[in-house]
Amino acid sequence: MSVFHFIANSKCFDLEVTGNDEHGSNVSKYWLLSPFVTYRDEEKDIASVAYFQQNTEELRDKVSDLVKKLATINPQIHRLRTYFESELKPNEWFFIAVDETLNQAQIDQILIELLSIDADEQQKEQANKTLEVLQKLRSVYDIKSYGEFTKEWVGEPDKRKRVCRYCHRSMPEVTFKKVAHTISEALGNKCIKTNDECDECNQFFGNTIEQDFLSVFDIPRLFFGIKKKNGVPHKFVGENYAIEKDDVGKIKINYRMKKGEQILSDEEIWDRLMLTPKRSFPEQNIYKTLCKYVFGVLDKETLKSFERTRTWLLGRSVETKLPKLSLFYHPHVMEHPRIMVYIRKTEARNDLPHVVAEIRIINLAFIVILPFSDKDVCLYDTEEDYMRFWHFFDIYSALPGWLIGDCNGLTCNQPKVALKIKPRT
Repeated sequence: MSVFHFIANSKCFDLEVTGNDEHGSNVSKYWLLSPFVTYRDEEKDIASVAYFQQNTEELRDKVSDLVKKLATINPQIHRLRTYFESELKPNEWFFIAVDETLNQAQIDQILIELLSIDADEQQKEQANKTLEVLQKLRSVYDIKSYGEFTKEWVGEPDKRKRVCRYCHRSMPEVTFKKVAHTISEALGNKCIKTNDECDECNQFFGNTIEQDFLSVFDIPRLFFGIKKKNGVPHKFVGENYAIEKDDVGKIKINYRMKKGEQILSDEEIWDRLMLTPKRSFPEQNIYKTLCKYVFGVLDKETLKSFERTRTWLLGRSVETKLPKLSLFYHPHVMEHPRIMVYIRKTEARNDLPHVVAEIRIINLAFIVILPFSDKDVCLYDTEEDYMRFWHFFDIYSALPGWLIGDCNGLTCNQPKVALKIKPRT
């Protein structure tokens, strides 16, 4: 098997290719490289491929011709044509590598270099500033990204050797038959899975805090067509609404006013339609679910510092204070969720959180501090402590528009979804 890595600022993409003929994957690899050859010497039988290339019309035609030739041998090659024709911009620069292991630092560097190609001086200066910020973070934190382009099975691959990272039980006391999606599959996650999450814990989280969290995303999932296990959702019914989407994408909202509720004018309805899901739960479960997602990708050594976190996630302890939570409404919708995890290096800056994560789901970005580490000197629940952390992570704090607040509540409430509709003129 060969793995082709395509890196671009619009979208990164990994293509796994397995040859099916007598020569195996090597033939497929060299055939797939043919559209990207930038130098060829027929006499010496030499060809080379440049790392940095441009998505030109000529290249797209070459890729299309290749797909037609190899589709029967490698059906997954159709994905290659989709990438260059639909997901990259015309003439956009990209990076190509084959069977190379690239860490996150290298990928970041490549993305910065791509930004700098054909950029003016101001754009190059901004790209360099971004790189400086990342270098500062790496001086204190190990950084790892999980998402659409990095298919990850976290934890012990051998079922017989697995110990559940949540309940600390192993076979035969528990089983590991189910596929445990690190982030709920209903949020679009197909690539990040946790091996060492037993079936009982998987069911427990899936029926409790994860269901609470999903209810907040019911409407965005429908609006943006996020695929779950059984396809794209088409209808949700809440306390005061029913919303559905037909096969052509037309959305219909039936709003039910409560008895005694003030009648709104058409203009007011457009501006502040408040939808109430049926499910009620403590707001703390939002933070707890995000922490469960982060807990699901940590290595064994890091997990040792989060025993208090583990018991809290399982509902075996009650916590009344949590770190503050940062939230950003992102203009770019992600079909697949992403986790960027920052793990503080040994003895470095103990005034900063041990584990921090950026979690991107659909059109929302969350910055989560995993609480209760025995390596943290505070909880980051006060303004002073949180701002010290926040200003250090200026890769996020430099961007205006973040909402920062508390998520400590233990009282069950029905969260309201504010829907602002712009009527067609």
